[in-house]
Amino acid sequence: MRPIVRLELNCEMWAAGYPVLTVKPLAFPVVSMRISILIFCFSITSSVEAVVLPVRETMLSEEALFSDADDGRIDMPLFTAALAASQATPVESRRLQLQYLDLLKEARQLFAAAESQLAAASDIHALMHERVFSGQYTPKCTSLVDAMESGNFNCVSATILFQSLTTPCGLMVTPIATPSHVYCRIELDSPVDVQTTCADWFEFMERPDLQQAALARTPGYSPNIAPRSLTTAQLIGKIYYNRGVYLLNDKDFADAERNFVASIRFDRTDQSTHENLLATWNNWALQECHRSDYSEASKRVIRGLEQDTQYGPFQTNDLHIHQRWAQALCREGKYAEASRMLKTCRQRRPDATLFKECRRAVYGVWIRSLTEDGQYRKAEQVLEEARLDFPDDVHFRRSTRRAS
Repeated sequence: MRPIVRLELNCEMWAAGYPVLTVKPLAFPVVSMRISILIFCFSITSSVEAVVLPVRETMLSEEALFSDADDGRIDMPLFTAALAASQATPVESRRLQLQYLDLLKEARQLFAAAESQLAAASDIHALMHERVFSGQYTPKCTSLVDAMESGNFNCVSATILFQSLTTPCGLMVTPIATPSHVYCRIELDSPVDVQTTCADWFEFMERPDLQQAALARTPGYSPNIAPRSLTTAQLIGKIYYNRGVYLLNDKDFADAERNFVASIRFDRTDQSTHENLLATWNNWALQECHRSDYSEASKRVIRGLEQDTQYGPFQTNDLHIHQRWAQALCREGKYAEASRMLKTCRQRRPDATLFKECRRAVYGVWIRSLTEDGQYRKAEQVLEEARLDFPDDVHFRRSTRRAS
């Protein structure tokens, strides 16, 4: 039995109120014959008062999560997937799974006792804020580990936990997103939106004025942007997206890139993620340029252009970086290398006249340097090369006659 299957079985049994929780495979009998078909048998081996799960089985790696999501959907429970995306350690994963199962058991009881589905959602929402999110809205608390251990939260962590508590109870809950905010929608006869970060949200149901005031205070909420519904995979992608945004702001471009790429694996349609990945490459290229590592800067800006040829910052900084690189090479006397680099750039972007003019300037500086050093034969060779590349340039024709 795969760890994820065994984990789901144990979680469901505990949440349903059964005390039997430890499941393991029976040993194979010792036989001398060849076995062509292996039949796995399982038995319940212990009855306990609390969840007993080996630590190695409560932690699902990000690799397992990525593999699960490669088909565009996530089969594992949302809470389990969120822990993996939050990079929970084995100890953290075990502890938070236990906490979640206790909450889920209580949520089921609230659902059973509620007068309506809306009342059940309200009770579960209150349970979440009283028992877990008793702190305050904190933009960086996307990680379910950080949120549940600190009591602070943001729209992603609050939406994940609310859906993880309501959906198993039988409520139809859909995560909803705008470019900078997520919340939940309960699918009733008349759908009800729930701002999961607002502890008093359900108390405002009968007071539209208070509800609008709460929305105005909700970070990232914009009434002018059409929302979209998210799948479980797309909601998990928001963990990586938010982490990437903060890493980008901290100029940790390598980790920002990894998180945005991961986010795209979960949601290939999220334009904000694509744009932030492009911004990461662009800013990373500029940082390498500032550090005079022009080769790395060039690789990053070219990679960006390969992904989006129309991205304005790439087009501009492609010129800036390679102009700076050519100047640096000329200062080191590496004129031939500068000329070859600019020729490659010109072939790659024939529309960019700056590359042509920079290469023309490199020839001029190169020829002058050789002449000043008395290397007249070499100067004649470079002049001939320049004349072939720029046959209409009168300066190169005159220089050639003067040198000869």
